Amino acid sequence: MTISLPRTPLLSVRPGYALVVPDYVRVYEEARRDSSIVSHIRKGGIVEIVRETQDGQWYRIRSDEADGWVEARYIRQYDSREQASNARRTFGEESP
Repeated sequence: MTISLPRTPLLSVRPGYALVVPDYVRVYEEARRDSSIVSHIRKGGIVEIVRETQDGQWYRIRSDEADGWVEARYIRQYDSREQASNARRTFGEESP
């Protein structure tokens, strides 16, 4: 008898911080687009990265505004909150 377990995307834990790049990002309940949207975070928002999916396409984030999953392509990752904060100051001068 073979037991088939569902594939889990939660393998990598890579804590850090990130800056939201577009005008806003959707925060999902689960790491997939057809999941419920639990919140939105505006451009320049700083979030804590809690974990990453195995394929690197999604990040579990936490902030004062939200707790959930965002697509990795919409945020720019930094090693510390200070680095993300410094990047936010010059964000308008760079192209995302």
